[in-house]
Amino acid sequence: MASPPADAQPRATRPAVIQPTRPPLQVRRQVASDDVPAALSQRARDLTERAAAPRRLLEGRTIYITTEKLRVKADNGEEGPPLYQVTHYRYVDDTAIVSVVDLERGAVLNQREVPHLPVMLTAEELAQARELALAQPPVREALGRYPNVTVEPLLVRVGEDRDPWFGHRVVRLLFRVDRDYLTRPIVYVDLTTSRVQIGEEAHQHD
Repeated sequence: MASPPADAQPRATRPAVIQPTRPPLQVRRQVASDDVPAALSQRARDLTERAAAPRRLLEGRTIYITTEKLRVKADNGEEGPPLYQVTHYRYVDDTAIVSVVDLERGAVLNQREVPHLPVMLTAEELAQARELALAQPPVREALGRYPNVTVEPLLVRVGEDRDPWFGHRVVRLLFRVDRDYLTRPIVYVDLTTSRVQIGEEAHQHD
């Protein structure tokens, strides 16, 4: 068998890949949705936060998620003045605070707490999860061989109250090189406790 030329380059190895069972979670920056101008979003948010203060709904570690436009139709089918839905997330008890605002009247029409409602991850939360994960030497070592790694999140939801992750904001981080997802490292970040768990045995409970 002929020997390879002396100047032959070693064949590049492709990273081991996984196919996520669902597409990576969309991450929303802490701004209005696309059809809500920033100024209107800020007004709606300000009204919401003032209305929440007497009931102490936003105390503790609470983050603003988004403002969305609600299109309301009258009985005759005509579209009325828009309302705006403002969502916050309270970490201490895994609760969303959902408010409906009428900006024309300058009033909060409804404000309710929704425990364990899945709400979108913000870009700031993803940045925090990424920072916590990359602070771990095993994660840095596993990713160090790849020059360009994209970090994508999957928000983990558990339904059993006996599960230690129940009521926590837990993110599974996926690491992508070009169009391929790495099989290692397996990283979960609990944003509620700022803990990072690595490996297949990261999530076990009785």
